Amino acid sequence: MHVSQNKTGGTAVIAVHGVGTPVPGSMVRDIAALLQSSNPGVYGDFCECSYEISVTPLSEIDIAQKTDGDSPRSDGEAPKKSKAHPWYVRSRYVSLKVNESISPGPIDAPRRLRESAEGEEAPPPRDPEMDDVLFTREATAKARLDYESSIYRSIRIGGARTSNGTANRVDLFEMYWGDLSRLPGWIGRILGEFYQILFHLASVGQKTVELAWLKSKSERSRLESVLKAQTLTESMLAGVLPVLVLALLFAILPVFGQLASDSILVHATIIALIFAGGIAALLSYLLWQDGSLDSLPDAALRRRGIGIFIAYSSTLPAGFSASLLWIGMLGKPSGVVLFVTLSFVSLAAFYWCARQLANRRSEGGAVSTDVATFIGAAIWLSLLALGTSSRPFGAPATSTQIAMTIGEGMFVLIACAWTVFIFAAWATCLLGFIASFLSNSWRTKAAIWTGKIGIFVPASLFFVVSLLGWQLLTGFVKNVPNVRYQSIFPSWSAALLDGVDCRGTAETVHECIDRLLTISAGPGFNAFIAMSLGALALLVVALLPSIIFEIFPAVGDSPRLSERMGLWLDTGFILSRIAGYISLIGFLGVLPILQLSRLLQWGAWLRDIQGDSTLRIVAAVIISSAGFLVALRGVAFKGTTKAIGIALDIDNWLKEVPIERNPRGRISLRYLALLRHVCAMGYDRVVIVSHSQGTVITADLLRYLEIFPVPGITSPIRLMTFGSPIRQIYGLRFPHLYHWARSDRIHPRVPDVHELARVDHWVNGYRSGDYIGRFFWTGRGQWAPWNWRRLSREIPPHGSGQPSTPPRLSVDTAEFCVGAGAHTHYFDGTASNVGREIDRQIA
Repeated sequence: MHVSQNKTGGTAVIAVHGVGTPVPGSMVRDIAALLQSSNPGVYGDFCECSYEISVTPLSEIDIAQKTDGDSPRSDGEAPKKSKAHPWYVRSRYVSLKVNESISPGPIDAPRRLRESAEGEEAPPPRDPEMDDVLFTREATAKARLDYESSIYRSIRIGGARTSNGTANRVDLFEMYWGDLSRLPGWIGRILGEFYQILFHLASVGQKTVELAWLKSKSERSRLESVLKAQTLTESMLAGVLPVLVLALLFAILPVFGQLASDSILVHATIIALIFAGGIAALLSYLLWQDGSLDSLPDAALRRRGIGIFIAYSSTLPAGFSASLLWIGMLGKPSGVVLFVTLSFVSLAAFYWCARQLANRRSEGGAVSTDVATFIGAAIWLSLLALGTSSRPFGAPATSTQIAMTIGEGMFVLIACAWTVFIFAAWATCLLGFIASFLSNSWRTKAAIWTGKIGIFVPASLFFVVSLLGWQLLTGFVKNVPNVRYQSIFPSWSAALLDGVDCRGTAETVHECIDRLLTISAGPGFNAFIAMSLGALALLVVALLPSIIFEIFPAVGDSPRLSERMGLWLDTGFILSRIAGYISLIGFLGVLPILQLSRLLQWGAWLRDIQGDSTLRIVAAVIISSAGFLVALRGVAFKGTTKAIGIALDIDNWLKEVPIERNPRGRISLRYLALLRHVCAMGYDRVVIVSHSQGTVITADLLRYLEIFPVPGITSPIRLMTFGSPIRQIYGLRFPHLYHWARSDRIHPRVPDVHELARVDHWVNGYRSGDYIGRFFWTGRGQWAPWNWRRLSREIPPHGSGQPSTPPRLSVDTAEFCVGAGAHTHYFDGTASNVGREIDRQIA
């Protein structure tokens, strides 16, 4: 049989991966294998080659902005007028909107937004300001590219599709974005994800409430009170508490320096090394402040490195002499002098970490974080001076006693900060409940609930993680000499600190630390843990089928199984909301009320239910099972890691600060470069196959291009989305930023394909148990899998009840249920119908 080769035109397939950071090239290879296995004899062998393209900043692209005769303001143009925004507006985008520094200008509705046909239901009204488009424009225009992100290296898999004796070119590309969304390296990734979950998610909830306040003009007075309480709560959780905990940690770390040796020569050597290291760090800053390391030639790098080494080495003798003089001038034991020296170094490290936290919260720093840094450092230094002064220990103070003095004072400061947080959280809940009850807008109610999630989920985790961390740290205290300690607080501190009195000769440092930990856990810790475990059990029940199918995917699509799984997950979402209320009541109600009751001695029985024993048990279980959990993490936590991964990806996609390195802008610039590269190769059409978070990235970029076209993107696009959270998560949890993705009821034009640039057809596929994303437009019969019996391209006989193609909702959209399953396994051997539908879009 003769097969003719069509070397021009053809189809380009762009694969956009989803949750987490899969191996580069894995999704495009999976799609190539799926096309071959699902369409026997249609696709031959694929060839793989590598390529690289340059990623261009938006300022260097000739943007063909859409105008109405006026010249629109460019992205980098200074605002024409500005006004001070309220103190409770924290996010960058909302503050720019309040300042009128960013506005839609001459933006109309999307150019291809058609009117409703006769007899067709009109779509819900659109937001004329299009905040999501402006948010993408702001992030993309301000993003800056470094050496690594300015070049995109990937693979292309080339092949041919044979039909009717003609072989048409099919090339598969990958839009890989995972490296721009997460920190490099496993250590940086772990620390970054830990920070995001505990602190940065609160800013996402804050931004959602701010947008509700900005957009809901009729309810602005009520939402203003909610927003003020939300801002105070978020500032305490993400700005004040982490800084004070850092201050306490850095303040007590120097005490371990005295364990090195009691020799004055060893202590002097350590101080000399610190002195020399400071000189070398200062010299490094002076040598490299005129340019980055990437811009320096190798010879200049070697010269400067040798200069720093010589400066470091020559400083050691001078540092040793200065350290001996420092020990003599201070007139204290060498261990105390070493502790004081290390305290100043630790203070500098604390200040650097606090500044990094402040810069990540807001451009130029956050006021709450800066104030907490100043207060923490001031109290730290005051307690350090008090500890080194004359004290009634019967002997000069040791470094252990000085560290305990600082730790005790910082502990009281942290307890006061938690108290302020609890009162602010109570105000947030009460005002939010009133505003939700009085509001007629489902978007306002959803935004308020998102704000609660952003506050109380991280706060609960932070509370438990802090206690577990301090419990584990107390194990190292056993290596510190156990000396007597006298509290710095007067006699009334015993009543204030829950009956703990560290004064007197009978008390030791170890006993005081144990009692302070008992105060932290409190009588409500057991009840809080019990309620949290109950909420977690409800959550597991809600997602149990999805978790099972995530680990053991089903082959074949039983319509009964698919329907049962879809209905189970519908009920599971209700259980998830109940679990959220249980956790909220446990953390905000039971825990502080029982703690207060114990403090005021309302019930003697509360003394018998202290939570320190439970805390020790939880810590012991975590330590003993750590090896087992690490060894079986791929099986035990597969569903959990996917859920956490999508939460981190959502947080990164909505991140604004620092604006120069925001993931949204850098990912969009890479995507634009790939689209321009593909369109320049002359394909007849482009098929975008996206999954999970990749569907949101694609839709946001195409909505942006519909309003602000970029030269070079000319090919028609067919969009395919699988497991998309656009409606189920983004449209629900961020209703004012993703108003276009969800209405109060299912509508055949929400989301609308006509709002996406160059897209002439949109196909959405989902599994019935996908906890991340399911249907868009299907109002009933959502769980009936398409073509579940015969996986063939032939049209079934009349009356068989087996459609050969997904049900078409309009001439431009189609949607189908893949069958039973969870969020992954859309592109493997369990989803042959997905491979067949991709082939239908290629044909």
